[in-house]
Amino acid sequence: MKKNFTNNMTPTYITALSIIAMLSIASYITLKKRISSQETDAAVINLTSKQRFLLQNIAIYSLCLVNAKDRAETESLRQDLLATMRTIETVHKGLVSGDKSLNLSGKQSPQIRALYFKQPVHLNKKMNQYLAEAKALAHAPPEKLTSQNPHLHNILNEFAADLADSLEIIVNLLQKESERDNKKLHLLETVVLGIVLFALVIIGMFIFRPMVNRIKEEGDKLLKGETRTRLIIDSAVNGIISFTQNGTIKSFNPAAGKMFGYQSPEIIEKHLNTLLTEPYHKKVAGWLQGILQRDTFPGSKLTAFEVEGQRNDNTTFPMELNLSTFYQDDQLFYLMIVRDFTEQKRTKQRTDVQYAVTRVLTNSNNIEETTKELLQTIGQTLNCALGFFWDADKNNHILLRKEIWHTMSALKGTAELPPHQISFASKTEIPGIAYSLGKPVWIPDVLSDPRFSSSPLVLRYQLPGALAFPVTSDKEILGVFEFLMREKHYVDTYLLDCLNALGDHIGQFFIRKQFEEQLVHLATHDPLTGLFNRRRFLEELESRLAYSCRYGIHGALLFIDLDNFKQVNDTYGHQAGDELLVHVAAVLRQQLRKTDILARLGGDEFAALLSHVDKKQAETIAQQIIEIMSQKGNFIHGHATGVTASIGIALFPSRSSKLSSLLACADHAMYLAKEKGRNCFCFYHNDSR
Repeated sequence: MKKNFTNNMTPTYITALSIIAMLSIASYITLKKRISSQETDAAVINLTSKQRFLLQNIAIYSLCLVNAKDRAETESLRQDLLATMRTIETVHKGLVSGDKSLNLSGKQSPQIRALYFKQPVHLNKKMNQYLAEAKALAHAPPEKLTSQNPHLHNILNEFAADLADSLEIIVNLLQKESERDNKKLHLLETVVLGIVLFALVIIGMFIFRPMVNRIKEEGDKLLKGETRTRLIIDSAVNGIISFTQNGTIKSFNPAAGKMFGYQSPEIIEKHLNTLLTEPYHKKVAGWLQGILQRDTFPGSKLTAFEVEGQRNDNTTFPMELNLSTFYQDDQLFYLMIVRDFTEQKRTKQRTDVQYAVTRVLTNSNNIEETTKELLQTIGQTLNCALGFFWDADKNNHILLRKEIWHTMSALKGTAELPPHQISFASKTEIPGIAYSLGKPVWIPDVLSDPRFSSSPLVLRYQLPGALAFPVTSDKEILGVFEFLMREKHYVDTYLLDCLNALGDHIGQFFIRKQFEEQLVHLATHDPLTGLFNRRRFLEELESRLAYSCRYGIHGALLFIDLDNFKQVNDTYGHQAGDELLVHVAAVLRQQLRKTDILARLGGDEFAALLSHVDKKQAETIAQQIIEIMSQKGNFIHGHATGVTASIGIALFPSRSSKLSSLLACADHAMYLAKEKGRNCFCFYHNDSR
């Protein structure tokens, strides 16, 4: 529209300017002519009057010349007379023929010319005669320079009065002609000025007035457009920022102010880097330089990039920006549209956490390994630096630190980590608060929170962000996950809801896994003593036996049978018998090494599998079992029961290293110990060694 308006108005505008130019030129010519005429008339009148004055000087010099006292004075007056004559002669020629140096055109009216060249005045002839008389007097010898000199007489009497009268007539006539010409030029000026004013009125009414109205309309439209644009920019959801080539911010809409925590006057004229974290200063500068190096044009756009913004309070947030260029008053500016990417990031983060936790739980083997993987997975997904899992001990009302995960190279040990246990009701420990509330807890800035600001871990490693969420099952809290971050973060309530749901999901998994592990434990362990049962013991024995045969590693199988155990059941009851069996299992477990395997085969029969032992070592261990059973293993409720142990020992590998053969050998040796008198041990006598 602006272009069409300009094209339509151009011919009219040119015509109007042409008319104004022509009228201005006419006025200029008229004015110049009047000034020139006045200057010429003034010069003619002035010089004509000057001639009269010079004629008087000639008369004076002539009288002085004839009355000179000495030769020097005579010569001086002679030169003055000649100089005056030359001046009169020059002026006269200028008046008659023109002289630019004297501003004389030489143009005369018929009346003036008649006075110069026609009778009765014939000023030209009289002037030449007068100058001839003066010249003759000036060149007369000294002896003729007397008062009787005829030339002096002519100068003073003959021509002087007549010539003066003629000049007076010419001066009067020149003044009258000048006044008449001035009146004509004044009239012409008035006419031209009237025409100019009339033309200006017409042009103003029919050309400039519509043009001004149209320009005003266009200006109003532009103003409305700018107002509308400003309203759009101010009401935009995304931040809109303009800045110069050197990064100086020039405009900052309210959305950007809300995004970065600045009022517009605070940020105007500051550098763009104020809004970016340090790692992105050079990156963004490179992108801006890339725009200039391309064959770009105003409005060229750079693909969206994801960067990290920095708020007024030094907190950071992810943002997406689009860069483009525009010109204003022939100056290049950049336009940056900023979109806060926090929610998208958080949504992705929540999705990633849910997916990662689900993946870990799906592929898990046991609770311990799962807990470690969950710590690492959640910590990495949430960009944390340190994580803990606290197990709930309901009997003692404490949280026990079970697992640790971290990415801090400076953390070389656990000396500076939180204590191994904290109270359920702790108000200065984040896990304790999460346990007490029964829901996730997010601390945006631990350093500024008086409850935690004195924590050595937080102070040394500068970990301001923290969150914790409980692991629950049917409202029962099984434990708490805790994570610390290197940066402050605003509370993400949706993530807290997500972690709350994940905590329940993980809790259900823990309960299910515990149940599964209990089922496995029941299938492989004796429910009374907690030792391996016969089935699990045989699996272990078969595995150890195969390993021993392959690598030649010696071991021993001990069958342990309690002597006089039936009397305990008959005397004290089966419950007391069960308690004694549990006590015996504990005594045997303490006597054996951690690498040894102990099992209850059934009733009052136990078995022990010893690895890396020879006959002598097996004998020593068997003797220790006999002695400890006599000292500690036969008491119940402080009463000695008379229960002892008979032990049969079969060594391996041997010629009979099959599982069934080895079991039979140990069982046979145990019965030999029974026959021998009990409370002793026997080796299988057919052993190859």
